[in-house]
Amino acid sequence: MNAAPSTRRRARRDEILDAACRVIARVGTRALRVEDVAGEAGVATSLLYYYFDDRTALLTAAFRHANSSWSRSATTPPPPAANG
Repeated sequence: MNAAPSTRRRARRDEILDAACRVIARVGTRALRVEDVAGEAGVATSLLYYYFDDRTALLTAAFRHANSSWSRSATTPPPPAANG
C-alpha cells in the first residue's frame, strides 16, 4: 500500500493547524473564524471541514498541535555553539 497519500494528508492537516495557530495568535480564540483559517492556509473552507468536524474540533486540534510543537522544541537540545 502506498503511504504517500497518508503522508500528504498529514502534511496538509499540519499546514492547516499551523495556520490556525497563526490566526489564534492574531485574533484570539473568540474571534477565530474557520474562513480566516482557510484563507491563512490557502485552502477552501470546505477542505477544513474534511479534516475537522467543526470550529471546536479545529480549535482543540490547534491547541494540541501547538502543545506538541512546544514540547518537541523544549526537549530538543540547542545546536552546539560556534567557535568564533
